[in-house]
Amino acid sequence: MRTAAKIIRGYKPPLVVVLSATAGTTNALLEMIGKSAAGKMDEATALKDNVASSHFAIIRDLGLEKNHALKRQVERYFSTLDVMIMGVFYLRELTPRVKDAARPLENFCPRGSWRRI
Repeated sequence: MRTAAKIIRGYKPPLVVVLSATAGTTNALLEMIGKSAAGKMDEATALKDNVASSHFAIIRDLGLEKNHALKRQVERYFSTLDVMIMGVFYLRELTPRVKDAARPLENFCPRGSWRRI
């Protein structure tokens, strides 16, 4: 992401950038909800906090820290994730549907929610 940020800075807006999940993010999300289902809420929350921190660092690295709409969108995603891991923790149930719901791309950028930066 940092390399992509350096490349992107060389272009003028409007700009469309398409990125995949950062390295390890999908695995961390699946591990997070797995730990939650196993009753390890502290570990699940720590993983979520680490993923959130890395995403906010990317926003800073891209020079987008003043883009309040983007920050709110990321905050909403992680708030939703908090609720999801809490629900999985209480139910102690991890279904394929829950795993699919934890995938970041569909939750964070549903179809039609393109953002111009």
